[in-house]
Amino acid sequence: MPNTPEFAGRIVQLGERIEEGGGVALKFEAVAMTEADDKFMKRMFEVARTDEYMQVARGAKRLIEHIRRELERRDFRFAELETLEEELEKVRRQHKRVVERDHLGTPAKEEAASAILEAEKALQAYLEKAYENENRA
Repeated sequence: MPNTPEFAGRIVQLGERIEEGGGVALKFEAVAMTEADDKFMKRMFEVARTDEYMQVARGAKRLIEHIRRELERRDFRFAELETLEEELEKVRRQHKRVVERDHLGTPAKEEAASAILEAEKALQAYLEKAYENENRA
């Protein structure tokens, strides 16, 4: 985490919660000894966030594929709609958690956001087809 008063306070609070639960929390400040160390640390942070963003994007793409299958099957049950909405919310929550950890602005953030937008559009199209189907019945 960046060395800011906000994060220092959060680390102290987290340590207190761990200790209240019976655990041990060692809180310390780390400073890169060289510019190369600093760059390496930032690169490792970016690699980790990129992986998390790609997981979000994959989740959104799996949801799009799920929606496509349900459209092909013409499965417009309310229970299915609820399941799809829950899956989208899960992907959104996962994205929000990664964004909260991404203090350096990792470029992969945009790809994940784009995938979520596509999933939202796919779900909207599914919803419209479901209403069309309901109105025909």
